[in-house]
Amino acid sequence: MFLFFSQKEIIIFIFDYFKKLFIIGWNWIVWVIRVYLICSLLTPIVFYFNDKIESCKMKFLILLAIYALYEVLVFFGINDSSMIFNFIIAYAIPYGIIYVLGMVSKKTSPNDDLKISIIFFMISIVFS
Repeated sequence: MFLFFSQKEIIIFIFDYFKKLFIIGWNWIVWVIRVYLICSLLTPIVFYFNDKIESCKMKFLILLAIYALYEVLVFFGINDSSMIFNFIIAYAIPYGIIYVLGMVSKKTSPNDDLKISIIFFMISIVFS
């Protein structure tokens, strides 16, 4: 593999590998803070949603509709035109759905959780 590279390129490759391995670059922390902030801002909405709708199946259907709408928007390229969509909505919808699914899944059976996971996976496959 290293036959076609110079010694300088090999050293740079090894240095970059260890830099990424030990997470010396700080770009990941911006992502973690952004996701944490958006999830904390979604908490009042999620608790309101969780309190107002009693049926787990209804919660799953609403989440499924929100996720399908999100995938349609991404599929048709709305994320390319709007900076607000790229930095807020593109994070808030998927992580908000995961947040609500985590709250709801403790009230459902493992069979229901598997069915919902398969449905969400199928939607992501269809639109990707």
